[in-house]
Amino acid sequence: MFFETQLFKLSNIEWLYQASKEISPHPKELVKVGVKRLTATCKSCNFSWQAGQYGEGKLQPILGGFVVNCPSCKVEESIKGSDLK
Repeated sequence: MFFETQLFKLSNIEWLYQASKEISPHPKELVKVGVKRLTATCKSCNFSWQAGQYGEGKLQPILGGFVVNCPSCKVEESIKGSDLK
């Protein structure tokens, strides 16, 4: 999958999934709850890196999405999770 935002090109998105907490005799499907890891390329400086939960250029979760920060030129953008579906 490949997505393009104003400041970044995002690919190789690995989603975080969570089981439903509903009590039911029939288990529900897993639900996407966020992004675990992705490959990001900054459009400003063309730097490319693996963004995950740790390290420089990590993904910062926010309500309904996440923030991507370029470790090279420090540009940042908030991305809604719903924009990636």
